[in-house]
Amino acid sequence: MKTRQRSFDADGARILLSPADLAKMIDLEAAHTAHVQANPMIWLPNRAILKLDLNDGPKFGFQGVVRMEDLDFDFADLESHEDLENLKAFHRKQKKNKGGGRNPQPQGPQNMPSGNVVDAVVAKYLASMTAAGPTGNVILGEQNALFGDRQKARTYASAWTRVVTPAHITCWSEIVPDFLQELATTNGYNYVGGTPNSRKQGVGITYHSRFQLVKGPFEIKKTGQAAKIPDLRDDLVAYLLDSWSGWIVCVVAVHRKSMRGGAKFTEPVRYQENVDNVNYLGNAKPGMKPVIKNIRVFNIWKNQVFGRGFTDHGTCYATMAMCPLSDDIRKMSVEDRIAKGVGVITVMQGDWNCLLGDPSVTCQKPLEQAGYGLVNPALKVSTQAHGGRLDGIHAESGTAQPGCNAGDGVKDDSGEVTVDA
Repeated sequence: MKTRQRSFDADGARILLSPADLAKMIDLEAAHTAHVQANPMIWLPNRAILKLDLNDGPKFGFQGVVRMEDLDFDFADLESHEDLENLKAFHRKQKKNKGGGRNPQPQGPQNMPSGNVVDAVVAKYLASMTAAGPTGNVILGEQNALFGDRQKARTYASAWTRVVTPAHITCWSEIVPDFLQELATTNGYNYVGGTPNSRKQGVGITYHSRFQLVKGPFEIKKTGQAAKIPDLRDDLVAYLLDSWSGWIVCVVAVHRKSMRGGAKFTEPVRYQENVDNVNYLGNAKPGMKPVIKNIRVFNIWKNQVFGRGFTDHGTCYATMAMCPLSDDIRKMSVEDRIAKGVGVITVMQGDWNCLLGDPSVTCQKPLEQAGYGLVNPALKVSTQAHGGRLDGIHAESGTAQPGCNAGDGVKDDSGEVTVDA
């Protein structure tokens, strides 16, 4: 007698797609890939933007109107007045049609903002952030770079520096390795990059010079092959040794299956990706772990000066409270420490495409059951247009480190950081 595979787990979570749903999902992904490949983003330097023929705008990803009244900063603060000309060049006049209505704007994949405008906006949002230091608590960062490549890294170099340097470790999604190489070289960081899909959406990690790569990087290929759906993303794993504290941070960068087709419709795929993740990494190991808190979400991507042309989703930072480990632990071999989980913490960061903290959503269950809890599940701020929190951190639970008060002085201001107009 043939045994049927269960469509639901013991708690009622849907974990298997029907053949019809799977076929529909594959068709949706293939259509999206064709659209992205037919409408590539080309991030031009400022002067090239100024010379752009307005009729060619859609080819380069420009859509909509950037108006001076939308800007919430003083133009006198800009290094150049090229941005003023840039705004005029992008102001498209809509022609009335015969019926008296207005023709729709040409639709490109995204807006194409000027580098100077982006830098001024990002500077205002991140004004409270300071550069990561060689000692003390570790700042974690997470960012979807929206088809980040070398050209985009160079066009927005100043703004990316403001995003990269406050964090010791940043997990990136929607990038190709050349993007991270450019950011790392510019800012004195190191990086590891995964294999991008055919839409040039890979994941990667940038890390501060106080960290040393001691194992990896590894790609979890099964997360990119779940249900044989095209253009999923492999998880990327890197073990980083903190030269100051002695802690080893197992960093896992993720970018889960999109919600294309609907959050519930696509949830079984993300569930399976998280099962594959846990099967690769194993369950969380008990023991002393640093505490992670103070998740700050900077929703720069919402700013109407440039829409979502610079980033996709929020720019997230969190504080991992650290104290130096004992000499006895530091003298152990790296392999032995990793195998036993001594002085090691696993942190998973990325674009989960899952409504984090929502008890009705089940795609995170495999991680929770394996001991990788969501950091601050009560945080409900929006980091994406769906209205839910899609960006966040799963990690092994932190406990008080004996003889160390790390984290006691960290004020937990978890939530959305807003900028006054």
